[in-house]
Amino acid sequence: MAIVNSPSTYAGFPIGLEVAKCDVILQAHADVTAGDVVAISPSDITDDRFTKTQATASDNASIDDNEFGVFAVALEDIDVSVNAYGKFRVQGVVTCLVNGTTDVAAGNALQVEPTTENLELKVDVGAKIVAFALEASTDNSANLTKVMFDGLNGFGQLNA
Repeated sequence: MAIVNSPSTYAGFPIGLEVAKCDVILQAHADVTAGDVVAISPSDITDDRFTKTQATASDNASIDDNEFGVFAVALEDIDVSVNAYGKFRVQGVVTCLVNGTTDVAAGNALQVEPTTENLELKVDVGAKIVAFALEASTDNSANLTKVMFDGLNGFGQLNA
């Protein structure tokens, strides 16, 4: 049977690739704003779970950096002086901060920028690609952009 008129489902299945949503509650290491990208700390473990965020790094040597890291996007503003816990998305479609020196087009691969708590178009050798832009972002300052995000596994890395 041929697919006609591009339906959203076919034989009960959704058409297209979708990364399943994975939301978690984590303790924030500092104040974060909805859309910020943070690393998940490998040293804060409770009941065999990583439980706290930390600032990202770029030394390509540990789980918090842009090569080996595990990342999440804040789904809400978190003021650690009021409540240190908040909602984060580890995988799925999410709106997050994207910044860079060039415009971002829908479909561009994005990496974690290790100092600004956002994603960027520039992909460094060895960096994990954690998202694909689902919409264009023409303002080169940090702005919220819808992306397909996988902060746990990523979508590969740039090797050369």
